[in-house]
Amino acid sequence: ISALNKAQDLFESKIVIVSQKEIGINEPTEQDVISVGTLRQINAVQEINGIFRIRVTGVERVIVKNIHKSSYLSKPSFDCEYELFPMIKEEISAQTEKMVKDIMATLSNPETAVSSLPRPIIYRLEKGVSVEDFTNIISKYLDMPFEKRVDLISDSSISSRVKKLSLLLTNGKVSEEVERDINRQINEKNKQAQREYVLREK
Repeated sequence: ISALNKAQDLFESKIVIVSQKEIGINEPTEQDVISVGTLRQINAVQEINGIFRIRVTGVERVIVKNIHKSSYLSKPSFDCEYELFPMIKEEISAQTEKMVKDIMATLSNPETAVSSLPRPIIYRLEKGVSVEDFTNIISKYLDMPFEKRVDLISDSSISSRVKKLSLLLTNGKVSEEVERDINRQINEKNKQAQREYVLREK
């Protein structure tokens, strides 16, 4: 609550939200949270019988650094530094688009093992979103092992994320041709990003 008050009073109602690795830790340190989080805009805060309901809107994905304890209005809180998450700029190939359609078909099928994905989320995906948002939404709502969720949200390549989701939903079955194509794209984009970084440094 102190963090909410501080965000509303001092930071234009913006707050950084991250996930804890272990929910039972009451006073997490930097090592206890996932470093990739979301900068969010607080739209509304409502208290009902001592329980707070908060409505927020995502602004940017961020990498969180230097979390430390602080206080606001004599209440304990946490502060942090952050930077924008560096997504790799890449064109979406026909192979990746096909994999997205195959993933959507699997998610939309009520007879599949992943039909527990909330229907409002499926409807939202069916209306059409960018491939990046597609992977962000599924990474958030799809039931999966914690380490796989962390691996997905920490991946800066959209094509790589789509491949991982496809593998997850097909129990590791993906054609060698698709895998080679995506790996080639990822390697090319990584090399390009490294070259651009070197040029900027010079």
